Amino acid sequence: MQKPFVSAVIVGAGSSTRMGNQNKITTKLSNGEMVIELCLKPFVNSELVDEVIIVTSKGLVDDFKIRFKGGKIKVVEGGKIRSESTFLGVTATNEKADFVCIHDAARPFASEELIQKCIENGMKYGAVIPVFASENTLKVVKNDVVSATLNRDEIFQVQTPQVFKKLEYVEAMTFAKNHNKSFTDDSQLFEMRGLTVHTVAGEKTNIKITTKDDLALADNILDRTGSCERKHTMKIGHGYDVHRLVKGRKLVIGGKTIDYELGLDGHSDADVLVHAIIDSLLGAAGLEDIGCFFPPDDASFKDANSLKLLAKVKKILEDQNFCVMNIDSTIIAQRPKLAKHIPEMRHNIAEALGRKADQINIKATTEEGLGFTGTSQGIAAHAVCLICKLAAS
Repeated sequence: MQKPFVSAVIVGAGSSTRMGNQNKITTKLSNGEMVIELCLKPFVNSELVDEVIIVTSKGLVDDFKIRFKGGKIKVVEGGKIRSESTFLGVTATNEKADFVCIHDAARPFASEELIQKCIENGMKYGAVIPVFASENTLKVVKNDVVSATLNRDEIFQVQTPQVFKKLEYVEAMTFAKNHNKSFTDDSQLFEMRGLTVHTVAGEKTNIKITTKDDLALADNILDRTGSCERKHTMKIGHGYDVHRLVKGRKLVIGGKTIDYELGLDGHSDADVLVHAIIDSLLGAAGLEDIGCFFPPDDASFKDANSLKLLAKVKKILEDQNFCVMNIDSTIIAQRPKLAKHIPEMRHNIAEALGRKADQINIKATTEEGLGFTGTSQGIAAHAVCLICKLAAS
């Protein structure tokens, strides 16, 4: 039996008025990705989805056609209201489409598992929506007075993606348009026609970004999941660096210039901590070490700011679809005392990597007078990092 053809319709042509006219689907979250980019990934990766139709505003059509060209994706212009945009997206689907999977572009965290569950049940029943049980008691209020209490066991919040037989959806939409019927949810079309709509369990993290407060909630979800909740590959890397302490050099550690009579010797600013972090990141990604990317005999790196080199490494990793999750590091130095400088070091490194300071950990220790670090001949640093290989979009 031939697999049914499924078209995902990602609807994002709204004006974002509740965001203060900041377009919510092009807003970048804490991991540096736009809401629409996160939204698209599980649909593009799903083996059940044959094509993805992005419905967006006129001003974004050309940009999206360039940004998301190739593969399964097609970009079309939406209408003035959501129902018009959805219908334009559905009518733009391949003529072979048996089912449409309609999703809000402002929901960036629907998992591949949820999409699969909705599509498989949609194929079975013809109309399926994900729902989430209400956790609060709900009241009917009229003129600021409570008139009824609803049975919480029967109240559910509706999410997307919603999956329907394409032919039945088009017929239901046509009926609504011809009879001037309004609706706020696609499954209402089927209810109007007396058709049965089945449900599956939604996901608590499958939030819809509507206001700026929702952006903070989205960033919290990313912080908890590291944007890797969809079974992306984790990589661990270790880095080590050491530099000799000499006179006549500034002491720079973690991007912080520290007042001390000696500095670290090296071709660049000799930032031993940042160099260890760079090597850990390159190692985790399976790349060559820092010296191969920034050779010590290259004059262009003479006295270079190591934080700028770290930013370059971030770009190298991003080009290979890696995302930095967190870093744990240790500086080994008998003198000077570094504890008071660590907060600024964390801030500097986090900023260079586009991460938050709580994703960067730095410790400092001595070696009780033992060895070259213990006798203040030099300073060493170790770093361990965790990076994530994101699924290609």
